[in-house]
Amino acid sequence: MGNSKGLSEEIGLVELLILFKREQKLIWISVAAALILATAYVSLTKWRYRTELQIGAPSLDTLSMLGVPNEFRPNGNLFQQAVGALGSKTLRREYFDKKGLYHHLTGQLPVDVEPEEVTEVFYQRFDSKISMSPIGEGPDIKAYVVSMDFHEPKMTEKWLFELATLANEQIVGSAVSFMEKSIENKRATLQKQIQLKNELIKREWESATTRLAESESIANRLSLSRSVFVQPDQVAFSSRQTVLVENGQLSSANSDEMSDLSSPENLSYFRGSQALRAEINAIKARKDPASFDHSVRKLMNQLKMLEAFDFKSSYLIALHVDQAPYTHKDPVKPQVLVIFPSAVVLGLIFGIVLVFSKTILGIVRETEANS
Repeated sequence: MGNSKGLSEEIGLVELLILFKREQKLIWISVAAALILATAYVSLTKWRYRTELQIGAPSLDTLSMLGVPNEFRPNGNLFQQAVGALGSKTLRREYFDKKGLYHHLTGQLPVDVEPEEVTEVFYQRFDSKISMSPIGEGPDIKAYVVSMDFHEPKMTEKWLFELATLANEQIVGSAVSFMEKSIENKRATLQKQIQLKNELIKREWESATTRLAESESIANRLSLSRSVFVQPDQVAFSSRQTVLVENGQLSSANSDEMSDLSSPENLSYFRGSQALRAEINAIKARKDPASFDHSVRKLMNQLKMLEAFDFKSSYLIALHVDQAPYTHKDPVKPQVLVIFPSAVVLGLIFGIVLVFSKTILGIVRETEANS
């Protein structure tokens, strides 16, 4: 009865302190074991340091500085595109594949493991250790901090800088390709327009030559070698016949056959066959439509300006490094200032649990022995 009563009674503060003092050795052993485990973890774990690189948008619009017309500019913000490329796995995989870095980071490749599997594991681990944080708020962010955690700071600094350079080159290359393709399409369009315009003008010349030749034929039949100034309202036309003058003699012709040529709107034969022949020869002597048509000259000037345009792609920038890569002195993993205090606390808690367990187990055994 007394022992059962002792189990059910609450332990007072004084008894608790006495119990801890009596079993303090067990508590200190627990704390020491926790510290030994923490020390082993810290010693065996590769210390990772955070390396940061600050990138920013160009202070000036390089496309405007280079004089690139709006119709040739790529859509979107080049800086944001470069940031997206830098944060993508595709760019990092391309970079690491070229460098073959997964061999260096993963050690010797096991014989029974395919290289692709080791590479994939490396990518999954490495991709989780890179992050990008915007500087400032709002829709138009001009700078980012790119951070990477790794156990070789010097190598990481080199990686970050080369990745930023590769992202800039990739976006600039895409922008240059887009602009070159746009310029080439514009050039082809202008050339096609000039060709069609020249063909149209030449057809108009041929049509004009045909009309003038018909008028010359009429002028020859009328023996009009020189210009005759006749007002259209002074010319009388009958419904059945038209009076023609041939070698000074009057003759008649069917008015239906001559209706088109003798209409008031087509009286160019009154200019005389000599003038008509001279104009026909002048039209046939024409070679370049641009010399006689302003619209063709305008298109050709646009084409010459386009061919002479050089936007100097080497000066095009999508992003630049605002601050060189640097590594923080304190490691991000393992966090020593967190691990050791946590180990002490966990050791104390585990030691107290052991003390209570030992005490309760002793009471139970004593109870069973007395019963």
